[in-house]
Amino acid sequence: MNIGEKKEFIGYVGEYSDTWLFETDKTPYSSIVVLAIDELLRTETKDCEKYKITIEKLEAEMI
Repeated sequence: MNIGEKKEFIGYVGEYSDTWLFETDKTPYSSIVVLAIDELLRTETKDCEKYKITIEKLEAEMI
């Protein structure tokens, strides 16, 4: 992924046999993605909620 490049994922949170997944039309992602949504948004996701996740790679700033 190059600096300035964006990736967008639209999918649903789902609970399957006590396991939570984030699923797009093509790919299921692990429960770690669901935990990240909860932590970043300070919420508790529920079954069948829909989210759009956009990720953009930025240039690192030296501290």
